[in-house]
Amino acid sequence: MFECNIGVKQGCPASPLLFSLYLDELETLLEDASEHIDCPRLAQLLIAILMFADDIALFSYSPRGLQHQLNILQEFCTARGLKVNVLKTKTMVFESRRTHTPPFTYAGAAIDQVEVFKYLGTTMHATRGLTAALETLCKAAKRAMFGLHSRCQQLHIHDPIVKCKLFDALVRPILCYGCEVWSIGGNKAALAELERTEIGFLKMLLGVQTHTSTLHVLAEFGRYPLQLSWQALAEKYLNRLEKMENNRMLKQAFIADCSLPARLSWTSLLAQHGQLHGHPVSPSTDAATQRPMFSLSVARSHHVEQLSQQTSSKASMYRSIKIGYACEPYIQQTSNRHLRRILAQFRTGSHWLNIETGRHRKQDRKDRTCPMCTHRIINPGLPPQEFDAFDSDEECSDPIEDEHHAIFDCSAYADAREQYRDLFQIHITTVRDFLNQPQCNRLAKFLTWIRMLRMNRA
Repeated sequence: MFECNIGVKQGCPASPLLFSLYLDELETLLEDASEHIDCPRLAQLLIAILMFADDIALFSYSPRGLQHQLNILQEFCTARGLKVNVLKTKTMVFESRRTHTPPFTYAGAAIDQVEVFKYLGTTMHATRGLTAALETLCKAAKRAMFGLHSRCQQLHIHDPIVKCKLFDALVRPILCYGCEVWSIGGNKAALAELERTEIGFLKMLLGVQTHTSTLHVLAEFGRYPLQLSWQALAEKYLNRLEKMENNRMLKQAFIADCSLPARLSWTSLLAQHGQLHGHPVSPSTDAATQRPMFSLSVARSHHVEQLSQQTSSKASMYRSIKIGYACEPYIQQTSNRHLRRILAQFRTGSHWLNIETGRHRKQDRKDRTCPMCTHRIINPGLPPQEFDAFDSDEECSDPIEDEHHAIFDCSAYADAREQYRDLFQIHITTVRDFLNQPQCNRLAKFLTWIRMLRMNRA
């Protein structure tokens, strides 16, 4: 035991308060020198310094002004007995392209000038705007995702639903960090890469191919794109800004943003982004009553409608199979990942049948025939002209190898149908009826059997 007569206990809430009071005079000194330090303004509010915990950020439009601020900081710290860690102190010049800037000094020591710096969790770049922030978040999310997979393997967690919940708790917050700002007018390629991180995770859980339709993968899990979450968070942030008191720095930033040209204004880009349905936004406190509000439920309904707007044969087949918009029962009920994978592949059109593989080989639909069926008739001795006319009959041509043919018609799979006769009740007449039966494991085993026969023939 020992007696401590200075400082506060670790974690004491008085610590940041006392530190703020101790540094309060610094802001006054910088504001008094505003004519010499070229500080930016938000509306009528001078922004000379930003402080968070023990971090300080200084701003100036000119090298001379920033150096003057550093000199004021040095005098203040010397008088108060404070020390600045010059090795951790960095300067950054925001510009459209890199130019030479004279080095800055603090107490005679040179300060490093950097192109990339992370401030309060957001990566800033001298010339690339917020694109670097998106790339950093994407890398961090992928590291967290790989860590999640590794930990699940160690703990023998294989349930896809549990993994999705872990993803939402550990990875999704990274993919959404700061999205209120960077999702509006951000680099489209970087935003798409963030979306692909989640989609790739879901495809890996299903075991489908990378080119499988994103809409179909999301529909299998009953999930929605990250973009909708970003929109909802941006709308919530906008509502907060509109209701905020005018004496707050953040509100002054919002008012200043509304006066910027449309191509530079976050508020205008938000409207252009479609989140406000093209209506302008006013910084007044009653702006929320002057524009339609973003509705997450409506946005989700629009997303679901996209399934019905697709016109390809593959999309039509999936649309005929899918019932409602919720997580499919087989994802949770089928514990064997191989059985779950074959169901997912068959449902999403990411399977082995020629109707799908022929599409990648750019075959005409009529040429994607079933190799298990041979309906071509051997010439019994007819004259060539008569036999050609007979063989051209459409009823005698090889059938297209699609889902319905493989399940119900192909004679090569008759033994498999006999073995799983409970799946072929009299009322089961369509692919939709067949795949939405509750016996998920037996469905998967039947598909596995016919796939094995098909691969052996290939």
